[in-house]
Amino acid sequence: MTRRWHLVLTRPRQERQALVQLQRQGYETWLPLAQEHAAGRRGQRQERTVPLFPRYLFVNVDSAAENTAPIRSTIGCCGLVRFGADLATLPGQAIEAIRARCDGGGRVVLEQDWKPGEPLKVAAGPFSGFEAVFQARTGSERVAVLLHWLGVPRMVQMPASNLVPSGA
Repeated sequence: MTRRWHLVLTRPRQERQALVQLQRQGYETWLPLAQEHAAGRRGQRQERTVPLFPRYLFVNVDSAAENTAPIRSTIGCCGLVRFGADLATLPGQAIEAIRARCDGGGRVVLEQDWKPGEPLKVAAGPFSGFEAVFQARTGSERVAVLLHWLGVPRMVQMPASNLVPSGA
């Protein structure tokens, strides 16, 4: 029996519901989560826990021995991700690497944890060399920063990996 991690595509914003329904059916599942900083009511900043990979979760099954057809009709699920006729599989090492970055609450700890207003420098990409001011995280890999470009401050989204602390 060779169990492998496969990717399940979920309906928009139904990752948690799909997770619960798959677990009720006896599947081993995992939904990696991340902490997101967002504007709340009355302009207050609030943190919320969101899926690290929106619309996706992982299921560990032996696709040769187990029936995966029920996954497609599970509440919240669209089905397993496929490449042609083959199911998309993830190496166990990739899953363990993501799990190793989880905190005690099961959330993946992202490397950069900048605060709004923190000065940064763009180290890569088309804006390399520009000074920036961190505004918000817009996804698991992207951030919104304020750039002073052509004499006017402009909000720009870019990969977090393009930025370094201003003193670096």
